[in-house]
Amino acid sequence: MQESIQLLILVSLITLAGFILVYCFRLHYEVSGIRTYYKEKKMQWGNIILLLAAALLVKLIFAAAYKGHGTDMNCFYAWSDLIFEHGIGKFYHLDTFTDYPPGYMLILWVVAAVRKIFSIGTTTDLGRVLIKLVPVLSDLAAGFLVYVLARKKFSEPSSLLLSFVYVLNPVVILDSSVWGQTDGVFTLLRKYFDRSSFRRKKIHPLSATDARIAKVPHWRYSKKRNLPV
Repeated sequence: MQESIQLLILVSLITLAGFILVYCFRLHYEVSGIRTYYKEKKMQWGNIILLLAAALLVKLIFAAAYKGHGTDMNCFYAWSDLIFEHGIGKFYHLDTFTDYPPGYMLILWVVAAVRKIFSIGTTTDLGRVLIKLVPVLSDLAAGFLVYVLARKKFSEPSSLLLSFVYVLNPVVILDSSVWGQTDGVFTLLRKYFDRSSFRRKKIHPLSATDARIAKVPHWRYSKKRNLPV
């Protein structure tokens, strides 16, 4: 446990240092308006698809190589089997520990259904990858939203770089692909509502992080850069 914490701290520091370098030597110039690397506004879909495909390969390799967080993975295994066997209507009445909302349980029902159709063992390597596939795909979808949002203000290379920083972030890989945690699913939802807030130019209720922010009815936008101030 102590080694895992030390590894997480080390990876977090390396990731933070990497992002600071990326910002200082690349993004800072576009944010401040000093330099524009590429003025073409059309999105190059092939670039982001290749990036996400490469990220998927990396994440699947880690997902298959590591068993994940023992307690949580065992819960996911058991919940997926129980909800598939008893259905969502009876699942929460069973004499078993459950602390996840119905939405994610329905996703686990789909995972269990796929296992049953293809006769995949629950705790086999492939069964483990199926459990981790949900947060892994959520990471990729969130990375795509990062690219779409960034592309509205930054150049194609810089937008790809920001997406790269997220989808191949060592901490994100450690969280979803290695440990099998579900934070990526909720991060994806947050990114989606953030995108909705930018498009509507007001804070989406589900995008507010606390009661104080939720009371702000609208964002004020800078006329110069059309950014929230």
